[in-house]
Amino acid sequence: MQFWTQAGLAVRRHPKKSVTLAAIIFVISAVFILQGIVSATVNTVTNAATERIAPGFTVTSTAGDFQEEAAQKLLDYDRLTGHNFVLHTAAEAQQLGFVSVTGASDVSKLPTFAEEDAQIDEASLQKLQSTQSIILPELIAQQLGIKAGDKLTLGKDSSEVELEVAGVYKQDISGSKNPDVSVYASLETAQKLAGKTAVSSATYLTKAEDVDHAIKFAKEHATQGLEVASNTGGAADLLGSVFGFATLLLRLLRVILVSGGLILAFVLAFFVRSRIHEIGILLTIGFSKLRIFAQVATELIMLTIPAFIVALIASEIAGHFLSAQILQSATDGQISAVPLSALSSSAIAAFGGIIAIVLAALLIAILPILRLPPKRILAKMS
Repeated sequence: MQFWTQAGLAVRRHPKKSVTLAAIIFVISAVFILQGIVSATVNTVTNAATERIAPGFTVTSTAGDFQEEAAQKLLDYDRLTGHNFVLHTAAEAQQLGFVSVTGASDVSKLPTFAEEDAQIDEASLQKLQSTQSIILPELIAQQLGIKAGDKLTLGKDSSEVELEVAGVYKQDISGSKNPDVSVYASLETAQKLAGKTAVSSATYLTKAEDVDHAIKFAKEHATQGLEVASNTGGAADLLGSVFGFATLLLRLLRVILVSGGLILAFVLAFFVRSRIHEIGILLTIGFSKLRIFAQVATELIMLTIPAFIVALIASEIAGHFLSAQILQSATDGQISAVPLSALSSSAIAAFGGIIAIVLAALLIAILPILRLPPKRILAKMS
């Protein structure tokens, strides 16, 4: 009890110095916490990107669409776990003009439905694959005044195809700059509308450990003119921009963190020297150097705890807006916040880091004094 009382008295006895030290510790704490929040945000974006992209490879052509037969050849790879052929075309609908039509061998695996950006019942998806039909976005269905089960005629060039509306999908377009208004169909239906047995892209799925081997196989057996790329390529582009911004921000924060630590050590050196007479007397009456270091460290910890709490509140508020901006641009608003567990972990790590920085700065400041014998310390005052 006497130990903590002495530390408390020392803090109150030097109010200006104590406030100065607390302010420096506040800045270091805030930067440390913000650094953790930025890192946690980047990890959240990385996890979201990798979870949304299945391992495998995608084949495209620089010339645009290519023959389905060329895509079928690569199905000979014996380690595939799935595939999806997609054709993008356009057709003319009455009262609407041309609309985008996306046909796929498995519409449910398209990002719009696989990532639950759009809501459609399973029965409509199954009907789409088994009949000559289409799925409309709610926006188009409302404009045309049609519903599931109705007929819609789509045409291209001089041919027209009457299709049944298998279902209407709903999509949350709030905050989306480019809402999806595509008409979805089976691959066969889209090819009939396009008038060719072609695909725009062919995606092949494998186990994560087989991706490199699968890509090598595809490059060796793909028809000339086709390009093979890992499915994670899109994630790399997304993460590249996020990492670029985060890296610059983290570097800035680290510079401030190191500068704050050096300033803290410099201020503590003056703080310790102003108490050199007190330290000399304590050593003379039998206090150990470890006991003196522990008391000064306790004083700093008493300043660190409230400074850290205030910094935590301020940094969480600032970090919330910062991470929200990063997540909004990287995930188009699909992830609005960093998981609480990640923030808690970064806060705990920050507190441990701040204590380490404070004690290291104190050690640098007080060691030149404590290594001297008591008489030499007292002689310095005279």
